[in-house]
Amino acid sequence: MKELLSYIDNPNIAADLPEEKRTEIAQKVVQEYGEDRDSMSEWSKMVDKGMKVAKPAMESKSYPWEGASNYKSPMIYEAVISFGDRASTEILGGKKLVKGCIEGVETPEKQARMSRVAQFMNWQFNYEMPEWRAEQEQALYALAAVGCFFKKTFFDPTEGKNVSLPIFYPNFAVNQNERSMSALTRFTECKVYCEAEVNERIAAGIWLDQTYAMDDNEIVDIDADDKDQSSEDEFLEQHCMLDLDGDGIAEPYIVTVHTQSEKVARIVARFDRSSILVKLADGVVASLDKAMAQAVQQASQEITVTMEGQEPIEAISGALEQLQSKALGMLKIVKIKPVNMITKYGFIVAPDGTFLNWGYCHLLTGYLELINTTSNQTIDSGSLANMGGGFVSKEFRNNKSPFRVSPGKFVQTGVDAQTMQTGIMPYPFKEPSASLITLNQEAKAEARNLTAIINMEGAIAPNAPAATTLGLLQEKMMPTTALISRILRSMSDEFRKMFDLNAKYTDPVTYQDVLDDPQADYQQDFTRAGYDIEPTAEAAKSSMMQKMQSTQVLMELMPVIQASGGQVKALVSEALDAIGVPEMLDKLYPEGQSDPQLIAMEQERMQMEQMNAQLQQQNNELLKQQHEIKMAMLDLERQKVEQKSAELALKAQDQDGRLSLEAARLDAEAQRIEADENLKVAQTYKTYQEAEQIGAPKVDVTIGAVPDGMR
Repeated sequence: MKELLSYIDNPNIAADLPEEKRTEIAQKVVQEYGEDRDSMSEWSKMVDKGMKVAKPAMESKSYPWEGASNYKSPMIYEAVISFGDRASTEILGGKKLVKGCIEGVETPEKQARMSRVAQFMNWQFNYEMPEWRAEQEQALYALAAVGCFFKKTFFDPTEGKNVSLPIFYPNFAVNQNERSMSALTRFTECKVYCEAEVNERIAAGIWLDQTYAMDDNEIVDIDADDKDQSSEDEFLEQHCMLDLDGDGIAEPYIVTVHTQSEKVARIVARFDRSSILVKLADGVVASLDKAMAQAVQQASQEITVTMEGQEPIEAISGALEQLQSKALGMLKIVKIKPVNMITKYGFIVAPDGTFLNWGYCHLLTGYLELINTTSNQTIDSGSLANMGGGFVSKEFRNNKSPFRVSPGKFVQTGVDAQTMQTGIMPYPFKEPSASLITLNQEAKAEARNLTAIINMEGAIAPNAPAATTLGLLQEKMMPTTALISRILRSMSDEFRKMFDLNAKYTDPVTYQDVLDDPQADYQQDFTRAGYDIEPTAEAAKSSMMQKMQSTQVLMELMPVIQASGGQVKALVSEALDAIGVPEMLDKLYPEGQSDPQLIAMEQERMQMEQMNAQLQQQNNELLKQQHEIKMAMLDLERQKVEQKSAELALKAQDQDGRLSLEAARLDAEAQRIEADENLKVAQTYKTYQEAEQIGAPKVDVTIGAVPDGMR
């Protein structure tokens, strides 16, 4: 792991490798370059053949005779120029190439950061890299012809700035079996350097200081001062995967090899710390920095710092080194993602599913061969038919000298009219074939259907509604819109790569000087959190007519926009942008001057607010009256309830009185009954005592009962 991390900031890893290892790597690079070129052979043949067929002829042909017609249709150039003009005008027309798009909730802070970054990157592409616009324009024409080119976006140490350079065919090699750019494992760029350029890279410490074979027969010492400065040779710069640390997992590198001598000039890492994914002991996969923090925390619990016989600084340094070493030992590399600096620009997706896109050379070459053949046959046939001449019979032997006719001149001969009529036979050459001409025209029509050339003749009816016209335009422009959409997606990828390089290499002082904004924070602004970078151009509005028709649709909706409180100034701004004169907005609406229509709308709004206030006041009065009536009804109802309650209370009191009297009567009746019972008992007891005194026989007498003899 330590060895791998040391490669990240190493300007040339090749200097630390043994020569046998460098030779092995160089041979591998050259071999894989050849394999990739072989996989591209069919694609390359179609490009080369298309270029040959489309190249204008400078001389006539010698077949079927000397001086035969050698016409070549310019249809490929016509299609390439048409698309290139449209794409470069719509995509690169203005100064504002870059804009931001906010992701998630839009906040003023995100908006400010996005605007500052877009402003700086527009300055960067227009002024710090003035060659970018011209190279991009050239690349758009090449893209239409060939079908594919690449952009390499990187920090150039020899220039001391970020650059983005195009790579055109045939200066690249890539395997046709690659699935996508995100899964690209190998890409080779063929570069030619003169001796002075090689010396510059050696002096900067970028390349190894060694001798290279400048051609097959001569070995040149690049340190010599007396060599021809114009001598050039080929180097291969390959983005590939190598296992330099011997852990069984290949890492992404960029290897520069001199083709003829098969010597490695440079090896540099194509990854950083954020690219490394590792696994902890518990099986969790995370980025290196995140996993390292957890590993250090675990390792710190197992290490005891001993300071006996050591200075405190030495002890602390040794402990940190031991801690880091132990933490790294707890991590296992799972995958290393490459830092991709290559952007692919594609034209038409290959129908056979291969990696490289197709261009007009692939689509139109077969048609051009048919068009050229039928055109040349038609021209040659017409030339023969118009040439004249023929056979003369033997009766003309007495006239040895040939006779020729000229326009407006009659020639007298020595033969009679009948002999002349029967003795001269013109060559039996036919007029150009009508079928051949028809085939030629049909081939041209079919070929043009495959191009992005837009023919609006007869497609738009006079006085048609703007929405209808816009729909027809969108249908007609669909092929071009798809092509430009593909280009804009690639430009977005290129801009994101430039954004990441700016976050790493841009000077904060330069950033402040360009923006002249005290709120600009370089570190905070170049953190792609909450917004993204994309081109300003829009594929859906890739022509002036589309922009104008879109604006016309909005103008037709002006009454609805006004009714909803929209601003007419925004519509005017959109229309001026569509016709390419946005600066007219300031003249139509000078600073400090309000839009009369907006003033009228504001007055109408204030009147409406006053009317609404009056209606609200009347409504409040009505509600107040309704409330008072409701409260009075509630008071009346409350009084009824209170009266009912009083009546119920009186009734209850009356009922209570009656119940009390009844209870008193019942109590009195009970007391009377009890007194009668007591009296009976007393009388019975007295009778019993008297009977006992006179000796009467004893009898069982129930209390309260009177014996029969005593009645």
